[in-house]
Amino acid sequence: MLSILKCPVCELPLSQVSSSYRCANEHSFDVAKEGYINLLLSNQKKSKDPGDNAEMMQHRRQFLEHGYYQPLAEYLTSEIEFICSDESPVLLDVGCGEGYYTGYVQQNLACQPNCYGVDISKKAVQYAAKRYRDVVFMVGSVAQLPVLDESVDCLINIFAPANITEFARILKGDGYLLVVTPAANHLRQLREMIYDTIRPYESGTSADFSQRFRRIKQHNLAYQIQLESAPDIEHLFKMTPFFWSTPAEKQALILGRSHFEMDVSFSIEVFQKL
Repeated sequence: MLSILKCPVCELPLSQVSSSYRCANEHSFDVAKEGYINLLLSNQKKSKDPGDNAEMMQHRRQFLEHGYYQPLAEYLTSEIEFICSDESPVLLDVGCGEGYYTGYVQQNLACQPNCYGVDISKKAVQYAAKRYRDVVFMVGSVAQLPVLDESVDCLINIFAPANITEFARILKGDGYLLVVTPAANHLRQLREMIYDTIRPYESGTSADFSQRFRRIKQHNLAYQIQLESAPDIEHLFKMTPFFWSTPAEKQALILGRSHFEMDVSFSIEVFQKL
């Protein structure tokens, strides 16, 4: 696989040499035993262990592996299939977490994609690299992506921070960007148990991509899921940021349930670089 990675120190291209990645200035980054590369410099961290913690990641992994969000993964795969005509497109998942969507796309596209994933959470990337061996995963920051200019055909950004300048820099001239955000009624029943009043999510990203991208499609994917066990309800609740701000008595009410009918609703936007 042709490397699209760049050195986070000097920004020269990185090439794989045995079990490490090196640039022409001899900066070297070892491939960890799990298979990922840590390209996050210490001065790029805002905390000792940035990103989602291990507990949140484990709950999200358990929830996703039960297939509740598989329709989203299927839709993304079909959309990428439609917009990418190259036989071996370069795909990058920014904010990939534990790699569920990255891995699904890589395994289900009809073409032979070169897939990469980046996340600031080392724990999440460790799991992703162990689980999906045919994807190159790296620890890195969306503020300074360790990726070469104009090297990516298609970029996906799912429930993750966006950086319009960086996205435009790394995408090829006719590259595509898929952004997934919560749509109006996403997890409505859960939010109604937490808050006295809830406001529907606004469909679409709040970021202004218009200076660097044109939006060519917006689609809302909505359906209901049936959570039939207390563990699945716990996984959903604890993988969201809602859990950490919910009072203990409301946490107990939610975690005490054994069945939950839940709306899920995603806004999927497709942009093309100008």
